[in-house]
Amino acid sequence: ITMRHPLQPFDTSNFASEGLAARRPFSFDRASLRAVRAASRERRPAMRIFGGETLPARDDEQLVSLADLVRFFNHPIRALMYERAGLWLTRPDEKPDEQIPVRLTGLDSWSIGERLLRLRLAGQESTSLIDAEWRRGYLPPRGLGQMAIQEITNQVEQLVETARPFLTEQPVPYEVLAELGDRRLTGTVSGIVGDSVVHVSFSKLAPRHRLQAWLELLALTVHDPSRAWQVVSIGRGGCSQLRAIHSTWASTVLADLIDLRATGVREPIPFAAKTSAEYAAVRFRGRQPELYRKQLDKLWLEDRDEAYERFFGAKASLDDLLAQESIPGEERGGLRERSRFGTLARRVFQPLLSVEDLR
Repeated sequence: ITMRHPLQPFDTSNFASEGLAARRPFSFDRASLRAVRAASRERRPAMRIFGGETLPARDDEQLVSLADLVRFFNHPIRALMYERAGLWLTRPDEKPDEQIPVRLTGLDSWSIGERLLRLRLAGQESTSLIDAEWRRGYLPPRGLGQMAIQEITNQVEQLVETARPFLTEQPVPYEVLAELGDRRLTGTVSGIVGDSVVHVSFSKLAPRHRLQAWLELLALTVHDPSRAWQVVSIGRGGCSQLRAIHSTWASTVLADLIDLRATGVREPIPFAAKTSAEYAAVRFRGRQPELYRKQLDKLWLEDRDEAYERFFGAKASLDDLLAQESIPGEERGGLRERSRFGTLARRVFQPLLSVEDLR
């Protein structure tokens, strides 16, 4: 007796009485049965799950965590995909190099530098830390490794010297609870030294670090307006210091940023940290963005990734972001720009720039 089975479990013959088995269906797989019924219907284009359409508001928008707010402004498109669909775009892990390394990659240099920086700030001596790095086996051999570790060590020592005046005591975490009308923001701010927040990183000082510092300053000021909070962010190539602000203004700005996040988790907004920061800085100095277009295009290429391309188009240019016109309801005071991208850039960064000492 020869029984010929179909190749696919959702083949129609598996569920027909005249199919594999006489007078009764052969398969009992309900998932495959649903596939058979779907395949038998009239064909229609696939529904776009992620597009430009506005999603309905969520029920939990009244409670916001500081970590979620920071993550959103770091990359609003990734935050939208994660918070509304639980999706996170990742790339396959690179295979480890089987050869002896002759130079450090950017990630390897950062990993070593960040580790050395944390241990130096904790009080450990540089010599013993360098010896430990040699024994880890990640440095290139001989002179190549000596040059690499020396360069990293010099950068670490510069960061330590810059941070030393601010680290007058051991930093501690601090819980915040900011009441903003019908909304509430909760979270933990690390690196508290007296009335200051001190962040030191081996990374290059970037807009995302400054945004995090700004959000923490707003939350701390609303939580305890009796203290003159300030935030210091130190990284390779720069130091940002945010001065103390008034609690009433802090409440207004923080509520506005939370409101923008509520918009950003319902629809993709044209905001990218590096490009938006540069655009806002240009306008803050009273200049026209057209004169700095080459720099803006360069930063957009650094910001653009697969997440942005899924919403704004493959190989989307800065013109694709600038194509959306400004929305009157999103404009604040005299910060209106022709494009929605420009309006949102100034709405987020203008208050930060007004209290920042950047050097």
